[in-house]
This record gives sequence, structure tokens and C-alpha cells, in this order.
Amino acid sequence: MLVTENDSTLYRLAGQPLLWVDADEGVALLKEAEQRGRTFPETLPLLEEASEYFNKGAFLQEDEGFWAAGRRAAVEQVRYRCRLWLAEAYTQHGMPGHAEMALSSLVEEDPFDEDALCRLMDLLHSQAMTHKALWFYEHACKVFTREGLEPTEATRALAVRLHEERHSLSLGCVDSVRIIPNRITLQPPTADGPASSILSSPSIQNELIVPESVRSLSETGMKQVRPPLFEERGDDQAVGDPSRRAILTHMVGMMNAVTVSLLDPGWWERLSAALTQPSAMNAQAFNHFERLIEECWSLCDCGCPSAAEQILSVLLPQMKQIAPYHVQASLLAAEGLRLQSVLSAHHLQLANKMEYCLQSVGYARLSGDPNTLAASLHELTAAFRYTGRQDAIFATFQEALSLSNQVTPLLRSGIYAGAAASFAQKGDKKEAESFMQRAYETFPDRMSDVPSFWLLAADNGHCHLVEYEGIMYLELHQPEKAESVLERFTCQSSENSGIPERNRLEMLNYQARALIQLGHLEKYAFCLEEGVAKAIAIQSKKRLSETLTIFQQELPRSWLNEPRLRQIAERFHFSMQGASCA
Repeated sequence: MLVTENDSTLYRLAGQPLLWVDADEGVALLKEAEQRGRTFPETLPLLEEASEYFNKGAFLQEDEGFWAAGRRAAVEQVRYRCRLWLAEAYTQHGMPGHAEMALSSLVEEDPFDEDALCRLMDLLHSQAMTHKALWFYEHACKVFTREGLEPTEATRALAVRLHEERHSLSLGCVDSVRIIPNRITLQPPTADGPASSILSSPSIQNELIVPESVRSLSETGMKQVRPPLFEERGDDQAVGDPSRRAILTHMVGMMNAVTVSLLDPGWWERLSAALTQPSAMNAQAFNHFERLIEECWSLCDCGCPSAAEQILSVLLPQMKQIAPYHVQASLLAAEGLRLQSVLSAHHLQLANKMEYCLQSVGYARLSGDPNTLAASLHELTAAFRYTGRQDAIFATFQEALSLSNQVTPLLRSGIYAGAAASFAQKGDKKEAESFMQRAYETFPDRMSDVPSFWLLAADNGHCHLVEYEGIMYLELHQPEKAESVLERFTCQSSENSGIPERNRLEMLNYQARALIQLGHLEKYAFCLEEGVAKAIAIQSKKRLSETLTIFQQELPRSWLNEPRLRQIAERFHFSMQGASCA
């Protein structure tokens, strides 16, 4: 109870032992964390609790007295130190997403805080998100310029270093080791290696399959749809320059009628106008381009990747340019880049895949949509897997897990399954099996309840859970279980007709590894022949590379002279001599 003095015009506060404020509690917790060692696991809850106290508001914010201002400044310094320590602790304990949020809030509150900015840039770079790190730097430079200032030499030097390392990393990804589930590191084939030579073989070219969706579109039908799409127009509404019109014309010859209808020039004119006048794009226009990206996924899965690539090459540069002004544009840019990363991987352009994935994550963050960010992070783990960066895979899944309560059950299920495989790679059998069980329990019963945009390309479907389960069992050295779960989805049947070949062949290669470990020669021979033939049919250098790498690196020495394997090698013109043998 407060005691009044001088006819109730003054209040006498109780002594310090009876009066305790949030700031004092925060300071006490921070001192305790420092005494215990601020990077130790048991101090993290102390730092989080201290941060909560400090974040309740400034010390006596309404009091303008001199004594209060001094105390307020001191508490603010302690609060700042607490948030830096908390970011360090999060980083130390494998929680980069939380660390990023802590540092981002500091930069947001004080755009001139170069210490926090540099820490944030270093953190993002360490998580292979250099694109976003440099985005923060560029944004800070704009703020400094408006005030007639410029960053310090140290900050500029950091930005230069990250820019240089970003390009050296991307180039290095092509030649770096690539992980496969039993931790054997392999060199991916070079551009003129087995995958390329086989795909260019004349005998193989004769076996290429033309998708039904392309064959069914007759030349007569094409003539019917072409004129209104590309007729010459003399006004300012023409579709871009002649080079762009030529690209679109070429694309028409590769697509089905549904896709052609989505190339209506009116929508592209709106998009081009939005480059100088963002308001030119409306909800209907964004819905149109969303459907076009969905159709690009379909083209990818039905064997027309070149058409999808050419559409994206025209669409994405413009969509990325208007992304800062439209949330929908950043969403579409993120999703389009995710698809572009998938397409580049099938050409064995692993450096490009990494770059597209990083950009996808950057635009997903810009959109503020957790579903988009989760999908982009999930695809980034594939880029890390292809380039052998297991620690980055684990850290990325940890960030994705932090979003699990905000995303659709379908995406949450996929994140759980990927995390299970990642825990298995670290040898944590209990966590791996627990997350895999949660993945199946979370998977939605009715796919009709899931937004179609997140069902694209079956990358979040039931077969994806099965693939991760197979990887998990391989990591846990249980090839019998891996082969059993994968076999249900690798055989061609009416039940599996909805699974794209690129997904089925990836599972087939994991099954092949399990069969080698089990010593099942005949079944492995089927996987080898099927894997090579179908990879050639869909013209995927990535799938072909995986199949041949397993053959060359893991084949038992006792199998080298097996007639069945020699027949397959002769049919597809690759040598048995290159096999190093397990």
C-alpha cells in the first residue's frame, strides 16, 4: 500500500525489498545466465525469460525526470545485451530461425545498428541464405543514404566478402561431394560424364517417349489457337518486344491447349505495365499467373520440362521485380523459383538449383506466408542434400519445424517426414521414428481439404512420406524395411499412376541401394534397367546420374561378371569397368 505525505500530494514508496519491477527481474535473470555461462543449454530459458521482462516496455516511459531517464538508458543497454546474448544462444543450440528473428528485430528498431546488422548477415550467410543477407545490407544502405550517411568500412567489407563467397559457393556446389543416405560421398558426373554421353547416344534417342499431352495436340489444333495469341498489333498493347514474342511463339509449339489458353497476351500486358505502375496488377491477374505456374508443374511432371522452363524464364524476372509491391507477386516468385530449382536439378545444374532455392526462400520470407516459406525451406533441404551439406539440412529442417503449427497439415506432414530422415542421419533413432509417426498421423485424410497450390507436383503427397521413410531406414542401417516401404511405390501400376516419373525414379534409386545391401541381384538388375531407361525417357540427367553413381560406387565386386548386369550395360552403352565395387 502507498503511503501519502504532504496532504496526499506526494507518495512514499516502499523500500527496495518490497518493491520489484520488471527491469530488476530481467537484470537479475541476465546476471544469473552470465554466471552459469550464457551459451550453455540450461541458460537459454533464463535469457528468454529475461527478454520477456525487458520487452514489456521501456522503464518508466512516461516519466521525464532526470533520474528516470538515466535509469531508463541503463536498462535499455542491458536489454540490448540480453537480445544479443539470446541470438548467440539460439545459434549455438541449432535454432537459427529464432536467432534471425532476434537480430532482425534489433535492426528493425535501429536501422543504424551496424553491429546487429553484421551479426544478422553472418548468421544468414552461415545458413546458406546469402541472398537475404545481402538484401538486408542493400536495405540498410538505402536508409543510410537517405540520412546522408554510409556504412562503416567493416560493414562494407563484410558485404563484399559475402558477395564473393556466395558466387564461389555456388560454383563449388557442382564439384562438391554429394551425400547419399549411408554417408558415402560421391562425385556427381561431369557434363561429359556417363549421364551426358548416354543421353546423347543415337540408340537412346530412338527410345525417347513423346508425352501423350503433346502428341494429342494436332498441328490443325495449333493453327486454331495461334492466330489470336500472337496477331500483330500496332498499338502500345503489343506483347513486349519481338524477341519476347518469338519466345512465346516457340513455347506454344510445346504445350497443350490448356496451357496455351493461359498465354493470353492481355495478362502479360498487365504484368509488363506493373513494372512501372504496380497497381496495374489485380487479384484476377495474379490468379491467372498462379494457374499458369500450376500448369508449369504439370508440364514438368508430364515430360515437357522445356516448355515450363521457357515460361518461367519470361514470367519470373517480371514477377520478382514487382514482388516488393505485391504480396501475391512474392508468393508466385517463391513458388516459381522453387519449380525452377527442380528443373535445373534434372539438368544436373546443382549450383543453379542452390541459387534458385535461396531466392525462393528470400521471396517467401518477403511474402510473410508460412506455407510458402515452409515449402521453400523444404526444397532448400534437397539442394543441400545434393551438395552434401548435412548440417545445413538439419538446421533448415529445424527452422521449418518452427513453422509447423502455422502451416497446412499436408506441409506439416512433409516437414515431419524430412526431419525424421535428418534425425536418422545423425543416428538419433528415437527422434527419427517419432517424427515419422507424427508425419503419417498428420497427413490429411481428405485431399480435397488441401489448397491445390500445395499439392503441386506430388512433392508433398503420400509418396513423399514413403520416400523419406525409406531414407530413414537406410540411414538407420535397416535395408529390409527400406526396400519394403519403397517397393509399394516404385512398381508401375494403376495405383501409382498419379506419381510423376521423376519422383518414382528417385524412390527406385533408394530401393536399388537397399537391394544391393541385401544382396538381391535380380531385383537390383530390374531397378538398374528401369532406372536408366526411364531417366532417359524423361531426359533427367539427375536421375540417370543417381542410377549410374550407385552402380559405379556400390556394386559388390562379386556381381561384376553377372550376365544380366552386363546385358544392361551393353544395352545402354556404359562400362562395367568403371564400377569401383563396395
